[in-house]
Amino acid sequence: MGDESEEGVEVEDLSPGFEVELDEAISAICVSPSRETLAVATLDDEIVVLCAADGSVKKKLAGHAGGVNSLRYLNDNRIVSAGEDGTAALWEVDSGNIIERFVI
Repeated sequence: MGDESEEGVEVEDLSPGFEVELDEAISAICVSPSRETLAVATLDDEIVVLCAADGSVKKKLAGHAGGVNSLRYLNDNRIVSAGEDGTAALWEVDSGNIIERFVI
């Protein structure tokens, strides 16, 4: 199903691909455990959740004051992110709300 690179890391073929236009450059990206969605963080304060099949926007998460540096799915409905504002946020994807915010 995937190809093995020189470093031994398996890379899955995601074609057919799609193009998505965002207002800012991408700073982080992750795939949900079910592989149905992608979360894309940008250099502004936004996380965009996309359908992995066609690239359509499913949800926009805004809550950091500044760029989003990293993010990770905990499950299909929970994302944790860290921002340049010195906080980490736990998001509920379906509602688009921050469940909890931590100072880091």
